Amino acid sequence: MKIRLFNLIVSFICTLINSILHIVFKFNLFESAFLSFCTIFILSFLVFFILFEILYWIFSIFVALSCSNNKQYKKLSRFYTWFMYSWYDYFLHFMRTKIEVSGLENFPFNKRFLLVCNHRSNFDNMVICSVIKKDYICYISKPENFRIPFAGRIANRAMYLSMPKDDNREALKVILKSIEYIKNDEMSIGVFPEGTRSKTGEILEFKPGCFKIAEKAECPIVVITLDGTEKIYKNFPFHKTVIKMDILKIYSPEDVKNYKTVELSDEIRNLMIKHFDK
Repeated sequence: MKIRLFNLIVSFICTLINSILHIVFKFNLFESAFLSFCTIFILSFLVFFILFEILYWIFSIFVALSCSNNKQYKKLSRFYTWFMYSWYDYFLHFMRTKIEVSGLENFPFNKRFLLVCNHRSNFDNMVICSVIKKDYICYISKPENFRIPFAGRIANRAMYLSMPKDDNREALKVILKSIEYIKNDEMSIGVFPEGTRSKTGEILEFKPGCFKIAEKAECPIVVITLDGTEKIYKNFPFHKTVIKMDILKIYSPEDVKNYKTVELSDEIRNLMIKHFDK
C-alpha cells in the first residue's frame, strides 16, 4: 500500500511538471534569461509546496491511525501533544486567521486551572491552544467529536474527555476525572459551559456543574471570550479572519470558595455578556 501511495504521488507531481512545462514551451517563456529564471523558480516552488502539503497530510493521517479510538490512555505523549498543537497552528494559518489577544499578562502560567470560554465554532479550542502553548489543556467535549475521522483518534490520544448529555452517571465520572487531572498536576481542563455552539453569537445558558471542577480541585478559573471564530469558514479562502481572544478575569481558588456553584456560573456568564455589550 505504501509503495502504491508513493507511486501515485510521484505520478501526480510528474504530471504537474509536464503540464507546466507544456505551457512554458507553448508560449515561449524561455526566450529571455530573466523569464527562464522566473519560470524555473516558480515551477520549483510549486512542486515543493505541493509535495510538502501532500506529505504533511499523509503524515497526519498515519499519526492519527496510530492512535486508538477505544483505548483509554493514562499518560500524555509528548509527541502526540506536539503534533496536535503544530497541526492547530498549521490549520489556523491555512484558514487565514489572525489572532488578537488581550489580558495574556494576567494568565496563571505554571499552574493548573479550569478554563471557561464561550462557544462559537469548532475552531475555538484550536485558537486557545495556539495562544496558550506553555500549559497543556484537556478539553471536555461531546461524544460526537470523538467519532470524527482521524481527528477523533487524536482527541482521544490527547486524553480529551467525552461528556455525554443525558447520562448523569458518566458525566459525574468526567467531572471526577477532571478534578483528578488538576489535583495530580497532570493537566488543566477546558470547558465550554454553554454545552453547545451559539449560532447567533449570544451567550447561551450555562451548565453550572462544570464549575464543581474548580471548587473541588481548588484551582484558579480562567475566563476567556472568543469573537470571530464563527466567521472562519465563511471568509475562507478570499478573506482573512481576525479573531479576538480576551482573557477577562482570573478567579483565584480563594475567590471560588466565596461562591456557590450556581452563583459563580451566573456571575461568569454575566461577565461575558457585559464584555460583548461594550
